[in-house]
Amino acid sequence: MALLPPDPVFTFNQRIGPVNSLCFHHHERLFAGTQKGQVYLFDLQTNRSTFNMTIGENPLLSIRHSEDYLFSMEKGGTFKQNQLTNSGYKLANEIQQEHTGFCGFDCSSEDNIILAPKDENCISVLSLDTLKEIHKLTVPPDTQTGPISCVKYLNMHYALAAYSCGYVMLWDLRSYKILAEERFNDCITSIDYDLVTNRGIIGSACDKIELFSFNTTDAKISKKADLQIKNPGVNCVKIRKDLKVFVSGGFDGRLRVFSWKSKRLLTVLSEHKGNLMDIAFSDGPVSFWKANIMAASGSDGKITLWDIYN
Repeated sequence: MALLPPDPVFTFNQRIGPVNSLCFHHHERLFAGTQKGQVYLFDLQTNRSTFNMTIGENPLLSIRHSEDYLFSMEKGGTFKQNQLTNSGYKLANEIQQEHTGFCGFDCSSEDNIILAPKDENCISVLSLDTLKEIHKLTVPPDTQTGPISCVKYLNMHYALAAYSCGYVMLWDLRSYKILAEERFNDCITSIDYDLVTNRGIIGSACDKIELFSFNTTDAKISKKADLQIKNPGVNCVKIRKDLKVFVSGGFDGRLRVFSWKSKRLLTVLSEHKGNLMDIAFSDGPVSFWKANIMAASGSDGKITLWDIYN
């Protein structure tokens, strides 16, 4: 039986429209990328929006912040690098990826790498510092994958990519070749992976969350289990870094919190109305609440903050 759901510790109701993407910066700052092409900064010490800027005219699919740069990708493929300065943000670089789908990007500041969708089903391997394309991960022309739907950077050796027709592919970032592939449900929307337990999760438009693992020795991706959910459709799945829980954000506006160890449903959070669009975890304790915080955003324009199972 699921536990009684907690309440959010705070809710931002800024009337900024649907919020597609979230990212933390230095624990105390939360950035939100909107459907209107704007980025808002929320100070988590005062719980107020202290800054906003227009990135572009198109919806922001995803945003990330390194130490000194804010990265953003718009619908249509425009990828921008804005530098943090004493007076705000200044555009440092811009490239065009010609991607018309809804796939966001993933990156690692430590490894100086960005994985960003390009064209219909390619992935650009970019330098985080310069946005220079190092290589492209291109699906063989005879493989009917459909458009790329999500990417996940694992480490300097591996990356995962999911495609709308249900394919999940493990890429070798040294040889830029596919090591393993498997077919899951169509319309994959999100993917996350934990290298410690060697398990991953997949969200899609169907009524279940799929678990899998991969073995690089025999180049095989293995399906592990299916977790049924009451209402179909999951927009985002995220594993918390302490590996205690993972969370899914549904089309029905519900955040479902599962134990990562047992895969048991712990609670369902129903603060949002409409699609959940993104989930983000702080890398460390937020001083105002003295705890690690989860943030969630959706098509209802709300951003909720949660202290769950710490």
